Amino acid sequence: GRGIRGGRRRVFTYCLLDRGMFFSETGSTKAQDFTSKHAVHACGEQRVRYAGCFRIVESELGDMCLWFDNDSGTYRPDGKEIHRMKELFMLNLPGIDVHAVSPF
Repeated sequence: GRGIRGGRRRVFTYCLLDRGMFFSETGSTKAQDFTSKHAVHACGEQRVRYAGCFRIVESELGDMCLWFDNDSGTYRPDGKEIHRMKELFMLNLPGIDVHAVSPF
């Protein structure tokens, strides 16, 4: 439900490669991440389009929203075209409001 499990906000790690997008649920605190899930999702590939985390949250109006970043500690692809990642999320998740958060 609605982006929450066990009373905690669910957080997902994602990695976009030329051959697809890969993601999995991860811990919401860095202390829970002992391995780089971005590297696991990338299968060691050097060319990573985007990599970061996303969360699905409920707005004050009850609409579902997805917030994502391009802030991988293992990979830090150029965030200049983050709008393309936003478009990809919007295309694959119709009806969910998508927001990009840039750490740069």
